[in-house]
Amino acid sequence: MNVDKSIDGVWKNAIVVNYRNANKKSHLLENEMITFWGTVKGLKTYQSSGKQVTIPEVYAKYITIMWNEK
Repeated sequence: MNVDKSIDGVWKNAIVVNYRNANKKSHLLENEMITFWGTVKGLKTYQSSGKQVTIPEVYAKYITIMWNEK
């Protein structure tokens, strides 16, 4: 997910948020704005378009859906 939106409307500063929903009755949708609380695991490295990318990784304990930004 991206955590900052620039003045020109482009989202940036990606992070990985892991969340295990105990009731499995709801899920997050694209364009939803959320607030989450959790623990930083560290950095996660993966390949994207042939490049190595490293971003922060968080384990969310609680997530609240604020609104959908469509």
